[in-house]
Amino acid sequence: KDLILEAFYTYLEENDLQPQSEEEFMEVLNTFASNFEQDFKNEIEAIHLLDQAIDCDNPQQSIDLAHQALKKNPNFLDAKLYLAQVEHPTWESVDILQQLALEHMELLKKAGLDTPIGEYGKQPETDAYLNILFSLVQVYIELDWKKKAIEALERMMELDKDDSFEIRYYLMGLYIEIEQTD
Repeated sequence: KDLILEAFYTYLEENDLQPQSEEEFMEVLNTFASNFEQDFKNEIEAIHLLDQAIDCDNPQQSIDLAHQALKKNPNFLDAKLYLAQVEHPTWESVDILQQLALEHMELLKKAGLDTPIGEYGKQPETDAYLNILFSLVQVYIELDWKKKAIEALERMMELDKDDSFEIRYYLMGLYIEIEQTD
C-alpha cells in the first residue's frame, strides 16, 4: 500500500502533474493505475521469460529469451546479470558487471536511498547491488583473480554485516588458497 502511494507521488513529480480538481485527480489516478498495471504485467512476463532462458538447453534461444525479458522490463537486473555471464566471454563480463554496479549505485542515489553501510542485505534495492558484486566475485574467481575477488568480498562484508550471502566462507577459502600459493 505504501509502495503504491510512493510510486503515485513519484509519478506526479516525474510528470510535473498537479491536479487542481477532483476530476483532474481522478484522471491522473486512472492513467497512473493503467500504467502501473501494464508495468506490473511486463515485470511478471519478464520474470517468466528469464526463467525460460535459464531452463533452456539451447544457448542462443536462452540468450534470445533473456533479451526478450529485457525488452519487457529494461531495468530487470537479473536478466542483465544473466546476459553478462552467458552472452560474453568471462573477461568481457568483468567490464559489464562493473558498469552495472556503477549504474545501480547511481539509481540508488537518484532514488534517494540512503542505506547505512552494513545494512545493504536488508533492503531489496541495495541487496540487488550485492548481487552484482557477488556475480563479479564469481567471474574474478573463474579468471583466477583471487585478490580482486577478496577485495570485492571484503567490500560485500562491509556493506552487509549480516552476511546474507555467506561471504565469510568464500573469504576463508580464498585466504587459504592465497596463503598456500604465496
